[in-house]
Amino acid sequence: MNKKISLLLAAITFLAILAVFFSLSKSSKKNIHSPVSENNLKIKTISPESKLTEYKDPSGFKFSYPQNLNLQKKQINDQTIYSLLELTSPKNQGKLEIRVEDSQLKKIDDWFLNGKSATRPADIKKIKLAEMDGRQFSEKGKFLTIALDQGVLFTFTVIPEKNKNFWLNVNEKIIKTFAFEPPENTGENTSNNNASSEEDVIFEGEEIIE
Repeated sequence: MNKKISLLLAAITFLAILAVFFSLSKSSKKNIHSPVSENNLKIKTISPESKLTEYKDPSGFKFSYPQNLNLQKKQINDQTIYSLLELTSPKNQGKLEIRVEDSQLKKIDDWFLNGKSATRPADIKKIKLAEMDGRQFSEKGKFLTIALDQGVLFTFTVIPEKNKNFWLNVNEKIIKTFAFEPPENTGENTSNNNASSEEDVIFEGEEIIE
């Protein structure tokens, strides 16, 4: 009888030890997991580079770009260039240039036939830039995106330096958000048009009776 009691007590003691062991192991797992979850929250936090700001150009187009970049509109006397923009970063070397200019090209693939490029057709990617057919390719350490619209050539040139992934990401954001937007008419132009219309009416109302 004493042996049965001893075995029962031993079994109870063993189960109690197991219960304590499992409770301690669960609490330790929770303590180990909590810092990982905090790190995950930090990773998901939106970085400044992911926030975009919109740029509207007077020549009739717009796009969005990371707000931590510097955008400069170059002043040029050449009447064939409608817009020349340069985006730079205070932390990353390299730049992205956007040029909008007159062109004699009839279709975008003619750009590769006039001696400007030695890029093989197999290395040229077809894309859409707004409603335009565009082409992307790499050449001489630069990454170019070109598109043509009714005699106007759009050229996006990435000069990455040592930050290729950064600038290609910026370029992709701009290409995806690029759209046409007609420039707004100013009130001054409207008032001038109204004034000229009134003058025309007054002038036409005068008659000479013989």
